[in-house]
This record gives sequence, structure tokens and C-alpha cells, in this order.
Amino acid sequence: EDLCLASNFLSGGLPEDLFHLSKLERLTLQDNKFSGNLNANIGNLSSLVFLDVSLNEFSGNLPDVFLRFGKLNYFAAQSNKFIGRIPMSLANSPTVATLSLRNNSLGDTLDLNCAAMTSLVSLDLGTNQFRGAIPDNLPTCPQLRTINLAKNSFTGQIPETFKNFQTLSYLSISNTSIHNLSSALATLQHCKNLTTLFLTLNFHNEQLPSDSALRFTKLRAL
Repeated sequence: EDLCLASNFLSGGLPEDLFHLSKLERLTLQDNKFSGNLNANIGNLSSLVFLDVSLNEFSGNLPDVFLRFGKLNYFAAQSNKFIGRIPMSLANSPTVATLSLRNNSLGDTLDLNCAAMTSLVSLDLGTNQFRGAIPDNLPTCPQLRTINLAKNSFTGQIPETFKNFQTLSYLSISNTSIHNLSSALATLQHCKNLTTLFLTLNFHNEQLPSDSALRFTKLRAL
């Protein structure tokens, strides 16, 4: 039910026999030297609740098998060499609460089906190659509290829909080339539970607004 192989020097691909462990609920593989594509047969492990493949050398696209995980709550794949888009099955997962894909080469526009991702609490996509606008549907993820989008190539402004983001407590959008600081602060002040806000390396040649009406009632770190 629980297999932890973390922090060794294991290399190569994952062995095929691994995918026959039908009762496996927790698979922890982080901090090794696994490489190549993440085998799509990992979808056979349909009982998984926790899957961590971070800090390896996996490459290629993430396999589009996540709808086969009926219970998956935690998926971490940060610090690998994954490319391409987030698979549709992952972007529509109703069970994943923690999703960490930080420090890869994932890219294109960011498309998450927030109406389906009803369990999502923490989203970490920092240090990738996502581009285009910050998705305006993120506030419709009913439980989403923590977002890291730093070090991507997003452009434009903070979506006005973020005024409705009542669950948001942590937001990092540092180094993403967004603009219009006045609009960003005017929007984000409506996030009543926001405690931590990172805006570093954006808003070039702009000034802090002197709007005395701005109110961040719970902000502790800016």
C-alpha cells in the first residue's frame, strides 16, 4: 500500500512490475535519477492517493492518465524536465488537492477546468514556460487557497474576476511580465483572505499608487 524509494541513486525508467501493485496508495519516488518519459502504465495504479515523482530527470510530456486515478489527492512532479501542456485528464481532476509542477519546461497557455477541479487547494506552477493571460477562471476553483505562478511568461493584467476570489490566501506572480499595478491592487484588495502577495519583478516603469482607499485587511507579507 505504501512504497517509498525517495533519496537514493535509482536511475533509468520505472520497472514494469511496479505497475501491477493494484493496492498501492502512496508512491514516493522523489530525489532520485529516474529519467525518460513517465510511463503511461502508471495509470494502472488506480488506488493511488499520493504520487510524488519530483526531483528526478523525467522528460517529455506528462501522461494523460489522471482520470484513471479515482482517489489521487496529491501529485508532485516538480524539478524534472517535463515539457508540453498540462494533460487534459489532470486539468479536469476532481480529486487532486495539491498539484506541484514547479521547475519544469511546461508551456503554452494554462487551461484548467476549475468547474471540475473541485478539490484543488494548492497550485504550484512556478518556473515554467506558460504564456498568455493569467486564467480568469481560477476564482471558480471552490477551495483554491495557494497559487504560485512565478517565473513564467504571462502577460496582461490580473484578471478582474479575482475580485471574487474569496478563498485565496497566498499568491505569487513574481517575474511574469504583467502590468498595471494600480489595477492589480484595486482588484486583489477584494480577496478578503489574502495574507501573502508576491509581485516582484513586474510592473516596469510604473509607480506605487497613492490610492488611500486601498484596503488589505489580512495581508501580512507583500
